[in-house]
Amino acid sequence: MISILTNFDSRLSKLEQSIRPLHSSTQLLTRRAGNIESTLQRIDEVASRQDGIAAEEALILRGPQPNQLDAYTDALERLNTSIAFKASDFDSRDTARLVETGAKKLTQSYTKLVAEGSSGVPPGGPDFQPSPIPPALLNTLRPLVSFLRTLPLPATHPSHAAAPEGLHGYEGVAESEVFGNGGRRVVDRAETVDGVSGGLEFGLWVDNLLTVAEYDLLSELAPLLGSSIPPTTFATLITPLGTLFSSTLSSLSALIKRSLHRPAFLALSTSNTPSTLQSRWDDTMLRRAGRRENELKEGLHGLRGVCLRSFPEFLADIKLAAAPKAGGEIGVGLSLLADWYASVFQHTVRDTEKTEFFTNWRARLQAIKRFTATIPHVEHPVTPDAGIMAQEALRNFTAVY
Repeated sequence: MISILTNFDSRLSKLEQSIRPLHSSTQLLTRRAGNIESTLQRIDEVASRQDGIAAEEALILRGPQPNQLDAYTDALERLNTSIAFKASDFDSRDTARLVETGAKKLTQSYTKLVAEGSSGVPPGGPDFQPSPIPPALLNTLRPLVSFLRTLPLPATHPSHAAAPEGLHGYEGVAESEVFGNGGRRVVDRAETVDGVSGGLEFGLWVDNLLTVAEYDLLSELAPLLGSSIPPTTFATLITPLGTLFSSTLSSLSALIKRSLHRPAFLALSTSNTPSTLQSRWDDTMLRRAGRRENELKEGLHGLRGVCLRSFPEFLADIKLAAAPKAGGEIGVGLSLLADWYASVFQHTVRDTEKTEFFTNWRARLQAIKRFTATIPHVEHPVTPDAGIMAQEALRNFTAVY
């Protein structure tokens, strides 16, 4: 029994020795198979990731499409995250350039949307209606602005050296397209409509000029955080509005100066209507923008001097037309009223602090217009009631004053 067991043990030992090399070889093959399997799996992952990167690259290079803003921003966020976890990877530079390209595409989309919401041909005629950005477009812009604010400051930041060139380009667009046509229409219509209406239209145009200077909307839709917006940005954007106001007012002043006595009512109406907007102008164009140039105050001051010159000329024409031909009480009344009104103007010139003369002038203008309309009837009566009409106009005129 002992010999049998000893023989069996020796056989087992020989079998173990013969199997051990095979086992070692099998372990080596198993490790190699595992390595090959891991390599193949890694290759599949890399290929899958490359396919995903290629798809995301195509998506980013194509730019944000309508109703696909979320997919576009998600792709940019994934690429940005991959850069953060693989900062030393050689491919990170290509990914970073791709992220920068995507940010530029988003900025271009933002600029296009804002331009579409801000553009439009103003309607013809005397009516001026502000054109705010449509609510649907605002709903599209808000998430876009929120994502742009999460990105690092781009090269288009207003502090960048290339930014002034872009802002000057916007100035030209704002001045020529947004309100340039309206200002020219105001000047053109001032030559055809009555003076009071021309001044009222100019005041309405100035009111709309202040309405579009939307500081709150700029703060909401600026693609930078509020604390990062340079204080000069708003001033740069509204500078063309002040320039346009000055040029339009200069054109009206030149129209008035061509013949001082004829557009006297236009001068008074133009100087009075915008003066009611002085507080809004100071708040929007000066305080919020940090500017010192007060185009409205300077323009109205110059126009007031034109008024002091034009209206006495108009009264002199009334006196000249009435004195030699009207005769009787009507001619005397015309002459006395002209002298009285001229003395009021001389008093106003001497005492520039007295501005009450310019505050309630509309009723006076209407009375003067009705009064001067009777002068042809006095000079060349065509009906027996011409004298009665002139006397009634004279009573109405004196009642206003």
